[in-house]
Amino acid sequence: MKKTLIIIGLFVSISTQAVVLGNNELVVDFTNSAADITNVSWSEPNKISVTTNGLGWDGETNWSRDFWIQSIPVAIGTAWRPARGTYVSIRIDPQKKPVVSDNGHTHSLDDGDVFVRYSPDKNHWSSWQALEEPIDVETNRSFHGLIDVPRTEQENYDKLTSQYSRMDVPWSSDEEAAVKWILQKEPDFIEQQLPFVGYVQFRIEGSLRGSQRIQHIKMQLSWGVGGIHAPPKNPDDYKTHQGPWRFESQ
Repeated sequence: MKKTLIIIGLFVSISTQAVVLGNNELVVDFTNSAADITNVSWSEPNKISVTTNGLGWDGETNWSRDFWIQSIPVAIGTAWRPARGTYVSIRIDPQKKPVVSDNGHTHSLDDGDVFVRYSPDKNHWSSWQALEEPIDVETNRSFHGLIDVPRTEQENYDKLTSQYSRMDVPWSSDEEAAVKWILQKEPDFIEQQLPFVGYVQFRIEGSLRGSQRIQHIKMQLSWGVGGIHAPPKNPDDYKTHQGPWRFESQ
């Protein structure tokens, strides 16, 4: 899993504006052995198998089998400040295999849909939302869309994190600590609203023709976090808050 970060702004001894831009990537290689594929699961593994040619099943091409593939949760944002949205792009290889029917219409052998959902804590999740796919069937199957949290879901959270930032705490901009403080006050807070995007998960549902195999899936997540930032009282806290969002509720 790859991650790229770009920090715009300067962290100084007083509160300042800072923007962190990031890109996280999850790559699934179905040409590896099944035991080596740990970032997704799929339906009927006793029937839909993995070979050096990819994920699929052996059979006549005029027969199809329903299937699903679901990824592990992928963390985005920073350990001290989560994202409020992300642009999602998912590509499925190999290329589509267009077929021209008797009436001249073109369709694809590998029909299916791609969905994504998000969670603040890897426990409570949004509903699945479908990603869009370009109409051009000659290209690789590529899906894209935006996960964006409505303001109404963020209002109470922003009020509480603002309250936390005015307290005498080790790091007023540490939202991981703020979330723990909020849940001490209101244990069911995240059950009632999902105010930010800590984790993203994809799910593919469709049908596979006999002898048709999926070789690779690549998900890219582009995001940014920003706003007022105050440095921690102990500068070493930056070292202990490296990496993406990591908070998980029980």
